[in-house]
Amino acid sequence: MKGRPVSGRDVLPQAMEAMHIATTAQELRQAKAVALPLLLLALSLPQTARALGVWPTWVCVLRRRFAKVVKGEALPTPPRGGRRRKNLSIEQEQAFLELFLGPASTGNVVVVAAVRQALQERLGRPVALASVYNLLHRHGWRKVVPDKVHPKAGPVAQQEWKKTLSEKIAVTAAQMPGAAPVRVMFQDEARFGRICAVRRCWCPKPLRPLVRAMLTQSTPKLMRQCRRRMGVWTA
Repeated sequence: MKGRPVSGRDVLPQAMEAMHIATTAQELRQAKAVALPLLLLALSLPQTARALGVWPTWVCVLRRRFAKVVKGEALPTPPRGGRRRKNLSIEQEQAFLELFLGPASTGNVVVVAAVRQALQERLGRPVALASVYNLLHRHGWRKVVPDKVHPKAGPVAQQEWKKTLSEKIAVTAAQMPGAAPVRVMFQDEARFGRICAVRRCWCPKPLRPLVRAMLTQSTPKLMRQCRRRMGVWTA
């Protein structure tokens, strides 16, 4: 008893060409579902299904789909993945994040709660917290600790001091008797005053905010060690 003849002979040339230019696994399977039984290896339906890693009934489905695509009766199946449900387009998301770019660049604390509230007002409906995180990561935003600078620091004076330091050392060494090496030493004041705990904030790459802070953040362990050195007992 003979089985049914294999269909797809009219699209066999297109299948042979599609095997070489296929860009997805789905396109390659559809082309092989036509070419393997007819021309390449003369495989049966179960053998073709075993070679493609699918069920025998699915081989027939792939063959029919390929024939419809070639004849223009159906569009190719789009690959899975990507953004199928989106609140805003990429351009709209960039314009939305522009509202927070100014505060982020100046070191203001940009938290997810504020971004979520603004996004919900924009859309007029509740938004999941994960959607806000995905929005920030999609545009290269990350949560970092800002760089700190002393409020009384003068960038111009610091650069001028760096430029003339070698000249000052050379003049001082020339005024000293003998050929003894010059040792450069620095002295700094130490005190317990206002401690600024700089929080992390969201900002886009490669930007890192610069904020004015009196002292760097100190841990409780470091504070206990400093008090013990000063002779103040603490638990």
